[in-house]
Amino acid sequence: MMLSRSDVINRIQERLAGELSAESLAAWAADQFYAVEMEQLTLAADESEAVLMVLDELMFADDEEFALDQDALQELIVRLQHV
Repeated sequence: MMLSRSDVINRIQERLAGELSAESLAAWAADQFYAVEMEQLTLAADESEAVLMVLDELMFADDEEFALDQDALQELIVRLQHV
C-alpha cells in the first residue's frame, strides 16, 4: 500500500475544516509513520523525506507543547505541495 503527499494533505485539510480532532490527526500520523518504518506502507521516492518530516510533526500535534495552529498546518500543506 502506498501513502502519498496528497493523502497527508487531505488529512490536514480535514483537521482545518474541523472534521478531525488534533488527537485523531496525531494518531493517524503516528500510525502512518510507523507503518512506513515497518515497511507496511511505501512512499514515492521523491516525496519520502517531506512526507516523513510532516508526519513526524503531526504525530505530536495533540501535545500542547507541540500543538499546531491553523497557520502551522497551512505551512505543512504548502511544504508538501512544493515537493
